[in-house]
Amino acid sequence: MPSSELARLKALDASKYIPFDSVLQTLQEWQATVGVTPEWEGRITTHRVRRSRAMAVRDHLKLLAELDQGSTASSLLVPPTGVSETTIDALVQTQDAYLERRHAQTKHTKAADDHRSKYLLEWQERAKLHSERAPVDMLSGLWHSGLSWRDIARLLKVSVAAVQKWRSGEKMSSKNFAHLRDFVAAYDTIAAHKPGVDIASWIDIPILTDVPVTPRDIWVKGDPKLFFEYALGDMKPETVLDAFDPDWRRRYRDDGFEAFVGTDGVLGIRTKDR
Repeated sequence: MPSSELARLKALDASKYIPFDSVLQTLQEWQATVGVTPEWEGRITTHRVRRSRAMAVRDHLKLLAELDQGSTASSLLVPPTGVSETTIDALVQTQDAYLERRHAQTKHTKAADDHRSKYLLEWQERAKLHSERAPVDMLSGLWHSGLSWRDIARLLKVSVAAVQKWRSGEKMSSKNFAHLRDFVAAYDTIAAHKPGVDIASWIDIPILTDVPVTPRDIWVKGDPKLFFEYALGDMKPETVLDAFDPDWRRRYRDDGFEAFVGTDGVLGIRTKDR
């Protein structure tokens, strides 16, 4: 590397960038006072990027100093014979892209958490409204939506006979009423955000082909958060199954088992005939 270029790079001593730390700290202290706003987040992000660029140059200068003194940097397979301004710019751009990536991941996480809290709140609000309805009306509504009495019984984890008794006016326990109210509210919530989708059919469609796990199974297991995340979020099918049953790959994709549809139209799993 030409001595003039090395001298120019060394002139960019990292000590001149120390104020970035104090500026960032001051901005964060002010933010704690005024609260989080897009304006303050933007200012802090800008200074973080500037500080990162300065640190990237500093680290690269440290490496250059080691090479200039005859050190063999173990982190490099082939030590560079010269580093141009373009190379340093590329290094800084890589660091910038990394920061942007982390920022995007943070924003996605925050947005996902916010979305999750909103649809759970909506579900709870709908459940409050259905608390004032008669069980017979809610059962009738589910049946008219396309669910059979057997489907409804499975969703509520009771027998078909119990459902028939409630239809005839027999009093429900508070626990069973809550189960019915909560599912009707969940049905309404998904239908409101998925217009045109046949929820009665969707609830029995396998989450992943050849794996007999459906949205109904998630609901019956008692995991409404996962149920809604699959229905309204952006969670991948494999991730949903991992959350539902971490052992699903071995359990359902073992060569000794196969999925089948029973006489009642319900998916199941059984050993293969040898």
